[in-house]
Amino acid sequence: IRVMHKVGLTDFSFPAIAAAPATEDGSLAFDQLQNITADSVRAFMQRFASEGFFAKKHRCDVIPTANERESNYTGLMLENYRQYVEREKTRLGLSETEIREVDEYSFKKVAQKTWRDVLTLYTCRSCLHSLHLEDTLHKMVRRGDLADLLEEELMIVKVDVALTKTHPTNHIKELPAMKYTSARYRDFPNWFQGSPYEPEDIIQFIRAYHSMRHVEIPGEGPSPFSKKPDQKLHEETLDEELAALSDNLTDEEIEELEALARNVGIKRDEL
Repeated sequence: IRVMHKVGLTDFSFPAIAAAPATEDGSLAFDQLQNITADSVRAFMQRFASEGFFAKKHRCDVIPTANERESNYTGLMLENYRQYVEREKTRLGLSETEIREVDEYSFKKVAQKTWRDVLTLYTCRSCLHSLHLEDTLHKMVRRGDLADLLEEELMIVKVDVALTKTHPTNHIKELPAMKYTSARYRDFPNWFQGSPYEPEDIIQFIRAYHSMRHVEIPGEGPSPFSKKPDQKLHEETLDEELAALSDNLTDEEIEELEALARNVGIKRDEL
């Protein structure tokens, strides 16, 4: 069992295959949801031989193509997998109130409109490396490690690539995978490159990219995402109302209002 856990295999199905280098701390686990055939094992070993390993790099080969999903992911297998997932969630105490599981296709609209940054974990519970990272994130939420961010500025969701019918993960080559999408730069997500077994790597990744929403860029002024949502909404509404009122004001009255606004801003900064 210790060897299985080290290389990322679970007890979901047997036989199971994994590979690990003799001199490095790393591993690559074969997709336990796929059929073991001569061709699939050959492809797995070729990938293991060609890609090499980085220190502490643990991953699972669990990103099926559309054709592989259709031929290998049978109804019976998926039902067994769903039961296995529920068992593991119960065993680890993974609550939906802590981190919500979503279908990425249906969640896409929410992610595009939300004021918050979004941390997305791509997982498959037959991959122990993925399950460990998922469990670690839940523990961080429970302990309050990210409480200051989750209150208003960060949303964490997870996507099970085996249960998601749509397949928006062509950019993912292995699991676990995790991306941080800043509300300020939605088209440029940042991908986690650390170890799923190093909580400090995860914390540093989240906080480093969260800081981007508050950075003041020369020429752009303060970030619009450094303000609280209710304050931002109030100020936008106020700006629209003032703009409408200004149409009926004289130049002298507008100058008086601008001077008053500057004085109020100075006094607020001094508090």
